[in-house]
Amino acid sequence: VSNLEILNLSYNHIQQLSPNTFQLLPHLHKLDISNNDISRIGKDVFTGTISLRELNVSRNAILTIAGGTFDSLSKLRSLDLSHNPIGHLGGHVFGNLFDMQRLNLCNTSLSSLEDNLFTSNQYLSYLDISHNSIRTVGSRFVDNLGNLKNMTHLDASLNPFLCDCHLYSFYLFLHTRGRFLDAMAKCQTPIAMAGMS
Repeated sequence: VSNLEILNLSYNHIQQLSPNTFQLLPHLHKLDISNNDISRIGKDVFTGTISLRELNVSRNAILTIAGGTFDSLSKLRSLDLSHNPIGHLGGHVFGNLFDMQRLNLCNTSLSSLEDNLFTSNQYLSYLDISHNSIRTVGSRFVDNLGNLKNMTHLDASLNPFLCDCHLYSFYLFLHTRGRFLDAMAKCQTPIAMAGMS
């Protein structure tokens, strides 16, 4: 078992993950715990999974991700947290994911994005923040997003963006990087700008 590289635990009605659940699997490369009933990911759940490159936690009931949850996953390249009612992510939750290239936060009930959310993720090339409740994006967040030189896909569609001066830096970012970036976002309000990108 200690040499296991791929583990699929999806569709098992798992409700919680105990600390050190995967500790005896140091060679694990791919873990799928999607489509379960997990509501919280604690700090020590992934301790010992030092080789993990792909983690799918989508379609659970996750409300909380403890600080430091992903700290031991420095080789992680792909993280899927989509379709969870997370609501808020702390600024350093992805801080140790230096090699992360793909992040799916689609339909996670996010209403805002912390300024420093992706400052450590220089290799991030694919980001999906669609189907959330994001109304505005701060200029410091956009500055940090602009530092992600490998970004080729940003899906921000189906968010209720309030297109005013606070969103202007995000608008400029999307339009100046547009030829390099497959970006999708449209205004919802004010009414006069609804549907505009």
